[in-house]
Amino acid sequence: MFALRTRPSARHRAAVAAAVAAATLVSVAPSAVAAPSTAAAAPATRLEVGSSTADESYFDFTPYFYARSALVEGTLHAVGCVRAYAATYAGPSHRLDYRSTSLKCNTTVPVKLELKADVPGGADRILVELRDDAGNLLASGWVYR
Repeated sequence: MFALRTRPSARHRAAVAAAVAAATLVSVAPSAVAAPSTAAAAPATRLEVGSSTADESYFDFTPYFYARSALVEGTLHAVGCVRAYAATYAGPSHRLDYRSTSLKCNTTVPVKLELKADVPGGADRILVELRDDAGNLLASGWVYR
């Protein structure tokens, strides 16, 4: 006959504790690598040229504000040839940085514009623009922190 053990041994309890600790470490590690907690994302925005019909260009984007940088990320739908521009500002009129895409013609592409904002507190607003192949302004809009 055999004896049924109702209480786990000390070795078994130590092994279970080690397994739980390892599982917890594994499940916490990926979240520690996620986006910095200092990022503030404004709501997703659409910058449209004209009435946003299928025959017009538009830029769907989400702006992210960080302590010393900013990011404009989204999708550019180009009808004809357009560029997306973004610029960070702080204070009344201090432009910190600007970036643009290359010229995009009759396509839909992902866009990621990383901007510097190397002042205490970072940028307080971002100007986003769509311009044609000659540099003429088609549409623009401000996004605030």
